[in-house]
Amino acid sequence: MKKILILGSSGSGKTYLGTILSKRLHIKQYDLDDIHYKKKFEVVRTKKEKRRIMDKLTKKKSWIITGVRYSWMTAAIKRADNIIILNRHPILESYRVTKRWIKRKLGPNPPREKLKALYDLITWNYQAFHTKKGEHVIRHDKIIKNYTRKSIQINSSKEQKKFLSKLRKE
Repeated sequence: MKKILILGSSGSGKTYLGTILSKRLHIKQYDLDDIHYKKKFEVVRTKKEKRRIMDKLTKKKSWIITGVRYSWMTAAIKRADNIIILNRHPILESYRVTKRWIKRKLGPNPPREKLKALYDLITWNYQAFHTKKGEHVIRHDKIIKNYTRKSIQINSSKEQKKFLSKLRKE
């Protein structure tokens, strides 16, 4: 396990799992938001820029990439040794997203986003990841179907603990 792609909705625990794997396996972790944005959550890179960065990154010997599935990350999907898809309960994800939003709002550099942005994110998260016709449900199903041997879906903390305990034994 040298090239790991972790996908999931906001609040699913991608960064948390990526951090654990990064420490255990001594592999650098990258966040797709850092590739998507020139300036975090404000200035978006062009698709061409994102593909160029992703192509260069995924040619490295090892990496852990975490984030939401974007159309410009085909290289990561193809080059990954393992693809982990996190699919958590929408209430848990909403709780985590809200908690993170509150922490940022109370922090030293609070974001300008309003409460409506939080509502919009939670609504999008649910529609995209937890409905049969959700864009990311369809994309993740396609990844699992096309990359059966290297993909795993984790649906709960219990499954994640089991996955991590197996990793320790290898």
